[in-house]
Amino acid sequence: MKTKDSRKKRYATKGKTGCITCRIRRVRCDEDKPSCHRCTSTGRKCDGYDLATLAPSGRLQLQPMVSGGSDPESQAIYQFRTRIATLIASSFDADFWTYDVLHKSDTYTPVRHALAALASAYQKSILLGIESTSCDLFIFSQYQKAMKSLSTCFQEAKALTTSGKLAALVANFLFTYLCSLQGLRKEALVHLRNGLALIHEWGDLSAHGQHMQIY
Repeated sequence: MKTKDSRKKRYATKGKTGCITCRIRRVRCDEDKPSCHRCTSTGRKCDGYDLATLAPSGRLQLQPMVSGGSDPESQAIYQFRTRIATLIASSFDADFWTYDVLHKSDTYTPVRHALAALASAYQKSILLGIESTSCDLFIFSQYQKAMKSLSTCFQEAKALTTSGKLAALVANFLFTYLCSLQGLRKEALVHLRNGLALIHEWGDLSAHGQHMQIY
């Protein structure tokens, strides 16, 4: 005869890689992306996957900073690294948002400023849905710093490495997303065209061992 303990229902997820909703409910997740079928088929909202789950396999995973730092720029980057990247990656290319963008922001100033502006705009518009003059000023300030830094890079275009060119494309894409997020369609289109023009000018950078899906 089976004991009472042996008749208890067992719950299991697919390791630790299931969606947040299934892990909370302690049920097996089929891990479909961006939303798992188990949630959507039952009318539930799938809350997506943790950043560690979405990190690209075979690459060194970037570890979140212990603290976001005291200055607004570091705080914005920290928010993106620990929260926003996961949300965006559930709808777009995960590798790009959870690895490529963060990696470039650690080494290239234009990308860091552009990412700080985007993170602040995303938190303000999508996560909080508030109006904030101080936040708008910070976003504009970071955008200007990114543009100025990128302009300096282009003045030395002949000395740009392949990695530097990719960083410039990443910054330009972040500009496009930032303007779109703020409803600046005309400006977003200008940045998009600039990015496509650079790709046309520089050609296939993957031939030099560098590759990421941007446009």
